[in-house]
Amino acid sequence: MDWMSTFCVVTFDEDLGQKLEKQFPEILNEEQQQQIAFLAFPDSNSVNSLWNLSYVFSLKINDEEYFGFVHFNQKRDPNKNRGFSQKSVVLLTRHPFISLFKQIVDMVGPWYFQHGEEVFDMAWFAIRSWSPINPGFTIELPILGTVISYTVPSTEIAFAPQSCGEGLSEILDSINQGFPGQFQDINIYETFGISVIKKHLWNLWEILITGEALMLLTETPEACSFAVLGLISLISPLIYQGDYYPYFTIFDHDFRKRQTQCENGELSSILLGITNPFFLKALKNCSNIFQFEGDKGHIRCTHKTTKHGSAIHPVKSVLNQLMKNDSREAISINNSVLKKHFHELTLSFLQPFQQYFQIDVEKIRETPYSLNTFYKPFTEQEFIRDLNNSKNLFPMMRYASRPRCIQLYTRFLQSSTFRSWIAHQRQKCNEDAQELMQKAMHNFDIENSIVNMDTNARRSLYKKIEARLKYEQSLENNEEAIGKLKKQLSVLLSAISGIPQENLQNIFI
Repeated sequence: MDWMSTFCVVTFDEDLGQKLEKQFPEILNEEQQQQIAFLAFPDSNSVNSLWNLSYVFSLKINDEEYFGFVHFNQKRDPNKNRGFSQKSVVLLTRHPFISLFKQIVDMVGPWYFQHGEEVFDMAWFAIRSWSPINPGFTIELPILGTVISYTVPSTEIAFAPQSCGEGLSEILDSINQGFPGQFQDINIYETFGISVIKKHLWNLWEILITGEALMLLTETPEACSFAVLGLISLISPLIYQGDYYPYFTIFDHDFRKRQTQCENGELSSILLGITNPFFLKALKNCSNIFQFEGDKGHIRCTHKTTKHGSAIHPVKSVLNQLMKNDSREAISINNSVLKKHFHELTLSFLQPFQQYFQIDVEKIRETPYSLNTFYKPFTEQEFIRDLNNSKNLFPMMRYASRPRCIQLYTRFLQSSTFRSWIAHQRQKCNEDAQELMQKAMHNFDIENSIVNMDTNARRSLYKKIEARLKYEQSLENNEEAIGKLKKQLSVLLSAISGIPQENLQNIFI
């Protein structure tokens, strides 16, 4: 799959409004161009001075998720009635490689404003020459006279980067991407800063993991888009299954839909990043609202509305590990401390569910033809009852009391993130069990197993082995397994009929 889809230039026309002016290459239809044009400019209340800014948005194109990385430029222009001109360069991609593509758009954007459109040809040519995307591997990516060393993230597996940068901060940033999950290249400490981390980060983790609606109001698009993506990264290795908008404006195609849902009390499993206070009225019934002031590691929460109180208090031992200076190395170290803690917190939270994914390997070996299920059935009521009645402690009780933990689990069980996660875990469990069962069937000790069986049980087992033989024969790729199953049928038929095996040897050929 290609690293990126296209570069776009979006301009503000005083007569027509926001308009997609150029695309390199031209792949977007008119409706898609309009959709990107509206997302490529910040809300007017976010632009109160002459500046450049960068942020991230997401959108659906043909039911697939895309990410837009924006470099916005506003400068004085006496020829405009408004007194200034506004343009954005947008990098559109299907890949959530946040740190990589932000770095690229922050290179390409200024070059375009200085040197013109030829920069897109140069960047596109370089990107098309990059090595194929390979999650877990660190690769060198040349572009515009520099080389970016990038470790490709993975949502499924943890990995150790194959190569690292020269400085401590580069090494730590690369290692942090080794956690499985989404957006692991977001620097949590740099995004939120110590004030929000100390007072609110554990509460925000609870809201994310339980899938409640959350709206973040910040002063800049960069602050809110990175805050949204950073919060999603906190619940690694879980994959957030709600809808999320790193930057949501009144021009978003889903605005009316979300407003109606909120008015009807149906807004859930959603994470919105906004800069326009208008949404505080338009979506006032949102379960959780946090208002932030400041930017780039120095934000503070000025107001919050939450549906539930915090179950978990900030962990002092983690806060005490954070360094108190703002050097690049200190920020990277602090990010590592936080990433490691919240990854372990999420794993602790998931630990009580592991009993439902445990496979009885010995039972499979002994009776591979008699099993219909491989793991303990799950019901919400039984799970909560066991947590409530058990005299044993479970890992989350290191962070909160039993009643508060139970409340947190009850909320989690209602979330789309939980439903998707448990279905995925069950699927993996089934695949592992099927592989074990297949090996057990092929190596089944038929002679010892049927010693105490009556004739009806032997006939029943015969039908099961016969059905497995037909399945293996349909695959036509495992002659050794077919031979073993035929041998088992021969032994069984001899035991049932009383005819010696040597007289039955040609039956299954």
